[in-house]
Amino acid sequence: MTVVYGILLAIVASLIGSIGTIIVKKSYSNFATNSLKSFRNNYSFLFGLAIYIGASLISIIALKYGPISLIYPVGATTYIWISLFSAIFLNEKINKYKSLGVFLVILAVIILGVWG
Repeated sequence: MTVVYGILLAIVASLIGSIGTIIVKKSYSNFATNSLKSFRNNYSFLFGLAIYIGASLISIIALKYGPISLIYPVGATTYIWISLFSAIFLNEKINKYKSLGVFLVILAVIILGVWG
């Protein structure tokens, strides 16, 4: 059960980290300049960064419950979430190469999960 818990934590961390990344990306449009003060005063950027850091902490906790050789590759599902969320929230296009990449990530996670 503990390995399953670790895998679930890794998936949740991946999902949450992807949301944080999308928020950070969207917040760039609010920057007046590239100065440090501009970063400090951009609350959506700070919120996205906090979410991303929280996801990293969840990933570290996930390592307690399973082997790194399994938990870490599950974190690669971030590429799946980012592709999906960037299409939904940033209006980015998913072309055949991105689709192939997502398929390969899914395949790799399955292979590592079953035989890793």
